Amino acid sequence: MKKPFLIILLCAGLIHVINLQAQDVEGLIQDSKTKKPLAFVNIVYTSWGQGTVSNIDGEFSVSSSRDIEFLKFSFVGYHTKYISLAEIIPGKKILVKLIHKTYDIEEVKVLPGVNPAHRIIHLATENRKLNNPEKMQSFSYTSYSKMYFTLDIDSLKAKSSSRSGDTDAFLEVRTETSPADSTDVSEKDDLEEIEDFLEDNHLFLMEFVSERGFMHPDKNSEVVTASRVSGFKDPSFTMLATQIQSFSFYDDLLMLWDRKYLNPISRGSTRKYLFIIEDTTYTEQHDSLFVISYRPLKGKNFDGLEGILHINSNGYAIQNVIAEASETKGIFRVRIQQKYEHIDNQQWFPVQLNTDIMISPEEAKVNGQPMTLVGVGKSYLSDIKLNPEFKRRNFNHIEVEVEDDAHKKNDAYWDQYRVNPLTRKDTNTYRLIDSLGEEAKLDRSLKILETFASGYIPAGYFNIDYKSLIHWNQYEGFRLGIALETSDKISRWIHIGGKVAYGTRDKDLKYGSHLKVNLNRRRDAFLKLTYNKDVVESAGWRFVEKPPITSSEVFRSFLIANKDKIEEKSVEMQFPALRYIKLNTYLNQNVRQVTTDYRYQVSTPEGVEQTDRFKITEAGIMLKYAYKEKFLETPRGNRLSLGTNYPIIYANLHVGLPIFGGDYEYTKVEGKITKTFISKSMGDTKLALVGGWTDRSLPYPILYAGAGSYGVFTIETENSFATMRLNEFVSDRFSSIHFQQDFGKLLFKWEKFQPGIVLAASAGYGTIRADSRHINMEQNTLEKGYYESGILFNNLLRHSILGYGLGVFYRLGPYTLPKTIDNFAFKFTMRFNL
Repeated sequence: MKKPFLIILLCAGLIHVINLQAQDVEGLIQDSKTKKPLAFVNIVYTSWGQGTVSNIDGEFSVSSSRDIEFLKFSFVGYHTKYISLAEIIPGKKILVKLIHKTYDIEEVKVLPGVNPAHRIIHLATENRKLNNPEKMQSFSYTSYSKMYFTLDIDSLKAKSSSRSGDTDAFLEVRTETSPADSTDVSEKDDLEEIEDFLEDNHLFLMEFVSERGFMHPDKNSEVVTASRVSGFKDPSFTMLATQIQSFSFYDDLLMLWDRKYLNPISRGSTRKYLFIIEDTTYTEQHDSLFVISYRPLKGKNFDGLEGILHINSNGYAIQNVIAEASETKGIFRVRIQQKYEHIDNQQWFPVQLNTDIMISPEEAKVNGQPMTLVGVGKSYLSDIKLNPEFKRRNFNHIEVEVEDDAHKKNDAYWDQYRVNPLTRKDTNTYRLIDSLGEEAKLDRSLKILETFASGYIPAGYFNIDYKSLIHWNQYEGFRLGIALETSDKISRWIHIGGKVAYGTRDKDLKYGSHLKVNLNRRRDAFLKLTYNKDVVESAGWRFVEKPPITSSEVFRSFLIANKDKIEEKSVEMQFPALRYIKLNTYLNQNVRQVTTDYRYQVSTPEGVEQTDRFKITEAGIMLKYAYKEKFLETPRGNRLSLGTNYPIIYANLHVGLPIFGGDYEYTKVEGKITKTFISKSMGDTKLALVGGWTDRSLPYPILYAGAGSYGVFTIETENSFATMRLNEFVSDRFSSIHFQQDFGKLLFKWEKFQPGIVLAASAGYGTIRADSRHINMEQNTLEKGYYESGILFNNLLRHSILGYGLGVFYRLGPYTLPKTIDNFAFKFTMRFNL
């Protein structure tokens, strides 16, 4: 009886093996606790180490043509799991749950000797140019991206349990209900409602399809062809999703959200990072796959990443990577995953990009309790073409734009690109949030927000300039008023505006009006006629663009104490003259009246007179040149600058004309160059060069006052002289340089206190022609050179996205004041931290 039984058992085993070899072994790998899929888990299936890895979604497939002996799953930070051949059921997908290890990573010790991981990292670094797809001549691809946001309900459960105790282990019976009891019950009910909602819905969901073309060295064009956003028809949100992470993992500095980090695959990285070979497997192509974990070395102070690299011996290229900031800054924490494939056996190219966003619990609260807001994004690249033929005319300065009908694509179009069909939760989210969005008019709210970002508050048929409502400066005191302009509801091409304001200190009324004709909204081209009766800084200057609201340079307007009254009529035209040039031309006729006791001698038919009123007719050109500046373009034609890696140049040419009552003929030239240099180990170096020149002596209001921003204790203003009093100096020719070395947290690194250290220095030089016509002009000249230096301690305190700090500057050189204390300027700093 034993023999037939053994034969039957043997036959059953053979049938099992035959069935197993007839089908691919597929499955999903999850974290045993969170149930989240685990990307890039090592899977070995032969005794000599041949294997594969799970994809970004935690899925794996082992080809039936392989001699599968067993399945071994290993992943950094998790216990290894084995599955025998007998446990594999043919045709049934395997669910593998890995258990997280509990250990302290700080216990890892660096032993003396050569780190074997360094050889692999050095080879990967040396091959960066060959493996970086953005070093190719050209490429193109189509991508499908999906992102959703939800709440980490487990974080709230844990907090609730910690307050109420272990309710599973103990049952407390109370005979009387107290207020605390009712609060606990209420919170439980709310928590259950939230759980029920999140079981069936995301908070937010969006998808988009885009087509990207690239031509070396930096020509980019990405067009969003399809977009769907829960609650919105407007596809503007999709613009942000394209900018969260770097496309490839080969640049010296990698972008995560809005911050740059030192790449572990860069020269000198082995002196900054700890690399550990965690595993070595062999791919189905018989290449070695090195699994290397990395994190900043203890005691090294820089913006670093931590994660896992999979380096393939075929070209020592990155096959998979996981990365996140080693230390959390601001309210966002971003974790990325990238998967590469060897396309056409020619080039390693990313095929999947994942992004996980965690928003600080302090920014998302339920019932007053912090809860982590989680965003999960996935992008799948397809139709990858290597070295397609492109012409330069295929590209322009708009790097990302959205097709007009992107939000109107039907299901048949979407089904071409969706990697997986929409889940029940996805469908529920679109149905519910779309209906809520329509009821709440979210598209209108988004349009309002976009208008607000451009400086206006939408109010029906008018847009109100919210900056005009209330402002403060030393001359006017509180400036109260309103400035408005007709909105697109009346006309997209013609806008009529007006303003009125009153100063509580100067007790004067200001007003004005304008007519603006949009010649090309997409190119920011317009014609504008203006009348103004207002006040302007005496001996000031400006360029074609104001400083961005995130720059501390905007705070100098609060400090201005010397202004001229001005009545002006002007016509201006702005248009993009060449690819990277914004040009503004104007003709202006104005009358300026000083508000101090300054006078200027002029010759009249009656003789020499002293005047405080100056009639000026001026024509000019103001331009900005930002080489290779790139933009995002919203569906409504508004453009958001993505910046440039090159210096930005501003230039002005002003010509005084003896027409329309103008009394002064002159030529003035002004310029400004700004550049930020980003270093892997020294932080950001900011430089600004500013200068002005006139061809003759002129009245004080049209000369150049020093760019002072002094106050005993005032807010810090970059690109100005912190210790120079306002209107302390005057020049008809000047130059200045402003320098800041922002070390960030590189100089100090404490766990809970990480001030950002900035060293600053400025120098200025100027001259003025001798002119006896100036009366009561008591300002100094800058002929001896003006110097100052200082230090800023940013982010001493943090609140949400804002960081507050302190700074001090000292006045040096020939213009040092007699009293030592008068040479100091103490500053309050404010920075945005996203």
